[in-house]
Amino acid sequence: MTKSKYVKPIDNSQDAYARLKPITDAAQAGALEPWSPSVIDLLARYKVNVQRLEDVKAQANLSFPTSIKDHKSMAIGFRYAKEDGSFAEDLFVFVEDVGLTCYYRGSQEEALPEYAGSHHAEIVLSELLPDFQRDMADMQQQINDIKAQPVPRTNTHNVEIITDEEFVRQKQAIIAKHAQAARSFQIRFSGSSAAQAAGNAVKIEADREVADLVAKKKNSDRFYELEQMDVRDAFDKEYKDKQSDLGRRNMLTSGFGQQELEEIRERRVRELEKLALKYGKPKGS
Repeated sequence: MTKSKYVKPIDNSQDAYARLKPITDAAQAGALEPWSPSVIDLLARYKVNVQRLEDVKAQANLSFPTSIKDHKSMAIGFRYAKEDGSFAEDLFVFVEDVGLTCYYRGSQEEALPEYAGSHHAEIVLSELLPDFQRDMADMQQQINDIKAQPVPRTNTHNVEIITDEEFVRQKQAIIAKHAQAARSFQIRFSGSSAAQAAGNAVKIEADREVADLVAKKKNSDRFYELEQMDVRDAFDKEYKDKQSDLGRRNMLTSGFGQQELEEIRERRVRELEKLALKYGKPKGS
């Protein structure tokens, strides 16, 4: 009986063989090197992940099952080191117009006898997987470096203050970092769909970070407007209260009274100027 626990047919994968064939055709013709990242990318379309121990090389093999008679088929095997130091192979079988089936922990040996023991089906192509996982980790580190900015300034409401100049600089840094990561992947995986997949991942992350920065800038600008209103309201009230007080004392038009009112106006201007400097806004904005 097949170890059904470790056999996983993939739903809605009838087109998987047709998608794999151009990859293996190009690889066999020598037009696609390395070819395994493209297979990994294809498997990911069906939410199938290729897992292996970190920093341990895995080998990708292409073979053709001989026990599947009624349809064309191909098998991609990923041979990897286990924690105990032994080796195992997960097999992904693509059957034309039928679908994709994943075999784990040697379950293919019962389902497909040609993969049992030393009587392995003939391997047509074989290569070591490129260090795509390490490259993805490097990309993530580059992304993290963007975030490693000095401790941001915040106002009394714990909203980050971002000046216009800081916004432009941070946005340029995000774009530059991610563009460098994208170029690195294009060079590393040139000619494979993994390059496109990595490029898409870089763009999604860059767009997300830029959108986050834009949202923070909008919050910063809005709080600048609110603090401006608070300053103006406070000084307007003080000015009116002082006018009322001076009127009661019949000093509103006196030189002394006008001097007190002028001092309030001057302090209002200074507080608004300090607020503009705090948020990096033009004087008088």
